[in-house]
Amino acid sequence: MAKYFVLIFLLFGFFLRFSLASFAPEKFIWDMETYREAAHEILSGRLYAECCNHNAGYGLFVAGVFSLFGRDNLWALRIVQIVIDLLNALLIYEIATSVFGRRIASVSYILYIFNPITASYAGMMMPEVVTIFLIALVAYIVSRKSFANNHWLWLSFGLSLGGLLLTRIAFYYFIFIIMGIIAIIKCKGIAKFFCIVVSLLGFFIISAYSLLSYNTTYGVWSLTPPYSLGSAGLYLNFYTDYRYPELIRDFPNFNPEYARMVEEYYATPLLKKKEFNKRYRALFNQKMKKDWPFFMGNIMRNAIWMWDKKSLYTYEDPFYPRDTFILRIFNIGVFAFFVVGMLKYSIKKLRKSMVQPIFVYSVLLFFYITFAFTIVSNETRHSLPFYPLLFLWAGYGIGKFIYGN
Repeated sequence: MAKYFVLIFLLFGFFLRFSLASFAPEKFIWDMETYREAAHEILSGRLYAECCNHNAGYGLFVAGVFSLFGRDNLWALRIVQIVIDLLNALLIYEIATSVFGRRIASVSYILYIFNPITASYAGMMMPEVVTIFLIALVAYIVSRKSFANNHWLWLSFGLSLGGLLLTRIAFYYFIFIIMGIIAIIKCKGIAKFFCIVVSLLGFFIISAYSLLSYNTTYGVWSLTPPYSLGSAGLYLNFYTDYRYPELIRDFPNFNPEYARMVEEYYATPLLKKKEFNKRYRALFNQKMKKDWPFFMGNIMRNAIWMWDKKSLYTYEDPFYPRDTFILRIFNIGVFAFFVVGMLKYSIKKLRKSMVQPIFVYSVLLFFYITFAFTIVSNETRHSLPFYPLLFLWAGYGIGKFIYGN
């Protein structure tokens, strides 16, 4: 019976995502064009090494799809991403079944299947769906009952984290934090060292592409783009006193100083970018001495804006602003039950919750996205990677409300 339940809702989920994909932007614009160019470079047989903002992960994924179904075949990419997002739903169902039981797992599963927030991104040439898959895959691995003593799962843990960094460089620090903490709480004695070594082995197997491509292109061994904005990006936070314009129609509202600094950064030759970073880091330190309350206030405000969902798509949304009210109501409701679910679980398990990998992983990822990402951005799509865990715990909160303790 459970199999029929899962399959029926998978079918509904496919048609929902297919319908939403038909309204997604058809043009290759902004980041979409960047990923398209990356895929073309990879298909031409070259190692892709972008200087500043993107690792090769999503470009490799797009190149793989294009190689199978034709170059620039956007609908083939959409179908593949729809399938991946349905796999995300299945991963959530399996995680919830293992941790909460089948009844509550059904709630988390239905929530994810019918949510429009992540489903709409299956139609876009953006890394969100792939990133969500990697986040959910890590959650699935650490939730396995045999995880502590299974070396293959630890290797898979490292491989998945390596894939996450290859796709999104913003998770750089989180990857090493979670790798160490999970090893500490799940492995005993000298085994902690072995768990970390096996995880790092998997991580560096995936990261070999980045290391090789950056060394070949720029002559440096690096896991992330060697000429990124770096700590100079902190200076930008003084000028995020507005919502990041995710839709093209809102781009004229860019803070002029923010726009000026970004333009200067891209106009700066590669060999002078380190000097650029040093100069703006000094300006940040100087400004922080008297304006630190404003800086902290921007982070708090960014944290709220990052989790707010006001449009189905980025860049172009044919339903905006009509979809804003529905999205916000749905998002706030899910968020409320997420908090309820996390609190109920922590109260029920007490101290045991702090050594449950899935709970620790969820808490750390939530705070990392909320406070590390918001130092330099309040772009709302950047919080989407957490949404599989948001629906997981919201399902637990709703399930406890329906079924009781």
